[in-house]
Amino acid sequence: KKGSEMSVLTKWSNIIYATFIRLLFGGNKITDVGCIYRLTTKSAWDKIRELQIDGGWAFNLDWMIHIMRKKISYIEVPVNFLPRMGQSVGAGQSKFKAAQIALRMLKVILKHRFNIIKSR
Repeated sequence: KKGSEMSVLTKWSNIIYATFIRLLFGGNKITDVGCIYRLTTKSAWDKIRELQIDGGWAFNLDWMIHIMRKKISYIEVPVNFLPRMGQSVGAGQSKFKAAQIALRMLKVILKHRFNIIKSR
């Protein structure tokens, strides 16, 4: 994303994971796995509200895959980046921290793929 503070490693991981998720679960194009700016309808939320959705760092990833597995339509809202005020908890992290996050994300994706996380 132009103007974001993501490292090159994080940007490429984002592209790879977005492509991987789309190949596994279908759905609309995803440009940012970590971005929460997606829209869907209230009736769509009603279809997934009872499902177990991670309330922590993986909320967006978990929610997005549940939506895709249920074949619910959504749109991704473009984000315009401005200079950051304060410190980011995600962008600009060390390569080690970025790798840890990437592995945790892969774990969530694979749990969905092998139905360890139920979406029914």
